[in-house]
Amino acid sequence: MHRIVPLAALLLISSLAFAASDRQSKAQLDALQVGGPTGNAVAIEKAQQGKVQITLQMKGLQPNIDYVARWYDASSCSGTQTTLGSFRSNGQGIGHLVGDASTTLSNVRSIGVAKQSDLINASCGTFAQ
Repeated sequence: MHRIVPLAALLLISSLAFAASDRQSKAQLDALQVGGPTGNAVAIEKAQQGKVQITLQMKGLQPNIDYVARWYDASSCSGTQTTLGSFRSNGQGIGHLVGDASTTLSNVRSIGVAKQSDLINASCGTFAQ
């Protein structure tokens, strides 16, 4: 019994230290047109899993519309784009998405949000590196 408690404590401390080592970056998405949607994104590198988890929260979207989020390998939503996922705004124009990118955090430089119907970015944000 006495050996189990220290072992459990060691495992807990190790897992907390590992979780604390995950790198993250944040981006504020600004509207590309007056009155357009704004939001924020957090990208967390999950090195052990070989991916980056991106959490996106948006407001000011057109209500009940399908949107797509794409991440870019360059700042200001330029360069090569990769689709993160799609989401639907609610009746108040709020939407969110949690998606995974099979890459490293240093490759995720910016993120854009567009209506799925036209794929023209309505907002864009650059991740702090």
